[in-house]
Amino acid sequence: MEPTNWMGLAAVLITTIGSVAGMWGGRTRTTVQDVPVDAPSSTPAQVEGAWTVSPEMYKWVIEFAQRESNTRAERLEFLLGLALVHIDRQEGELKAAGLPSVPMDPELVAARDSR
Repeated sequence: MEPTNWMGLAAVLITTIGSVAGMWGGRTRTTVQDVPVDAPSSTPAQVEGAWTVSPEMYKWVIEFAQRESNTRAERLEFLLGLALVHIDRQEGELKAAGLPSVPMDPELVAARDSR
């Protein structure tokens, strides 16, 4: 074989070994802690030398995250409602102009008609 073929093979081998070593090293350093969902007052285990978080503070963080999630869901529902109203209005204008409308997805039709 020519020297360039060996160099290419060596480069592939070195990067593969480096990737495997990096994934294995990252995997062994990462630990997953089970956070109880039903009991927000209990806190996960703290790492030695880290700041400690009181159960009240942990509960506040979880409540804030839930409120933020609910706010996003409400906003998304509102925007989807506006989009459905816009689609319905455009469909009405097309029908009034005598243009054939493109059939909508059955899920969109059901969502529009449920309002």
